[in-house]
Amino acid sequence: MLKEEKAEMQETLEKLYNAGTLSNKYVVIFGSNEPAEKMASWLLSHGICVEAMADNNMKKQGTSCMGIPVDSPGNILGNFRENAIILIASKYYNEMAQQLVAMGYKEEKHIFKIVDMAKGSTYSVTEETFAEKEKEISKGWDIYKKIRRKYGNETRVFICPYPALGDVYLAGMYLEKYCTKNNISSYAVTVTSSACMQVLSMFKIKQAEKLAKEESDLMVQSLVFAGLKECNTEILHHRFPYTAGIGALGNYKGVCFNDHYKYSIFGMERNETVQAPENRQDKKYIDNFFKENGLTEGKTVIISPYANTSPDLPASFWKEIIKEYKNKGYTVCTNSSGAEEPAIEGTTAVTFPLTKAVQVVEAAGNFIGLRSGLCDVISQSHAKKIILYPDRIYQEGKYISFYSLKNMGLCMDAEEKVVNCGFQKEDMYV
Repeated sequence: MLKEEKAEMQETLEKLYNAGTLSNKYVVIFGSNEPAEKMASWLLSHGICVEAMADNNMKKQGTSCMGIPVDSPGNILGNFRENAIILIASKYYNEMAQQLVAMGYKEEKHIFKIVDMAKGSTYSVTEETFAEKEKEISKGWDIYKKIRRKYGNETRVFICPYPALGDVYLAGMYLEKYCTKNNISSYAVTVTSSACMQVLSMFKIKQAEKLAKEESDLMVQSLVFAGLKECNTEILHHRFPYTAGIGALGNYKGVCFNDHYKYSIFGMERNETVQAPENRQDKKYIDNFFKENGLTEGKTVIISPYANTSPDLPASFWKEIIKEYKNKGYTVCTNSSGAEEPAIEGTTAVTFPLTKAVQVVEAAGNFIGLRSGLCDVISQSHAKKIILYPDRIYQEGKYISFYSLKNMGLCMDAEEKVVNCGFQKEDMYV
């Protein structure tokens, strides 16, 4: 989820909570996706019991998500419940709401849209809509032409459409080899965050531009309209253009996230080598970092409790782990990027550039974190790494199967664990 979507979700949930709408009700979340997990995490942290998650995907029915049972809408809500509150965060809100209305439930009484996941999606063909889309295409084209003026028409422009570190890390691994194979002598890459720019620098990619997410989206719209090939551009994601069906192959017969990049995007052969990220040793930086933060090399645990695609774990989960490590003589710190990601109580907040992440984690000796793009970045570090995955279905299988660092071939020494309500924290300790 994007930062703006998470903020909107929290605001809507707070309004419902403060109004008493959620009190003493049969609360159901429609969908068992990433936004559903974010909702469940917020609700549980505020003492609201989530009875179930409804999902039309038969592969998810009969499973659980965050310890919450998942079943069909009919099984959960088929017998009309007057006290039901059904929360939806999906781009398919209209279809879901219609399904529930047919069962007797009413919008704004039983059914609530928690966040608009379909912003920018327009299905109207009115003159006004056409004129508005025409303006957007024109804006996107202006952004593209500005990049062209800087780098020239012969330069291939690669677009990373999401502010996702893992996506950009994989793109960086293959870009140089891909360009060599395809006789691309000059290329530039666009990303949508400063952190992603740091990742590109790890692969010595110097021709790079940071665009605002809105600017990137507008440019993508205009290029899909004008023709990617004709404009000497490529979008580095398996779900673009929007008609691409390759994304549906996730987890099918073992297809993992890296496979999408290696085979479907870059067309690599199985045994082809890729570019390793640059990992310059900077002992002076490490010495200063550990001294300034009061940390001890080899006896430090860096926890990373925040991830865009995973639900937050309760503070109590981390506090028990922190206590155990401290009892064993370790110092524990929280990887924090600011006020939105505060340090877990009992730890020190630390921040370090992504270009130094491998060195910092190696010097610390221990890393425990939710699966995020940072895990890709530090995958090559020689340290004890414990990566936590949500108990979630993804396409044809489990989320961990698709995003596993081992399955992706990024590292073989990480301990990868699925986290749910029955997870034994004792497994976390050294």
